[in-house]
Amino acid sequence: MATNGGIIGKINNSSFGKGTQTTITSSGPTSPALAATQPGTRVIQTLILAGGAGGGGDGGGGGGAGGLRNIEINASGGVALGAAVVGAGGAGGPASARGVSGTDSSIVISCTTYTSTGGGGGGSDSTPVSIGADGGSGGGGNNPG
Repeated sequence: MATNGGIIGKINNSSFGKGTQTTITSSGPTSPALAATQPGTRVIQTLILAGGAGGGGDGGGGGGAGGLRNIEINASGGVALGAAVVGAGGAGGPASARGVSGTDSSIVISCTTYTSTGGGGGGSDSTPVSIGADGGSGGGGNNPG
């Protein structure tokens, strides 16, 4: 018996040194080296984070956070990985306008697209008053007074 972190018992190696982690930080097709999963793949764990939104102009509300999806997909070795889209953040609104909503992020795995929704733009306080937009996380409201 061995000790591992204060627990007495068998040491369980989770990946046996063969685990591979891939990070995609820009939009476009996956590189040829990442076109498919490794032969021993059983589960794909992915976190998809969409772009946050801009705040509303002229004393308006803050922009909403981009949506986040943390999912596990059962897979087998050689599953095709397609294009990835990394959502951009939205710009702040001009004096009397709502902030720009963030854009969605997505990845294609085995011909299925998994998407996370961009944040909603913040509302403005000027005339005409605009409310915060819907999104992965809705935009902040306006301050009508």
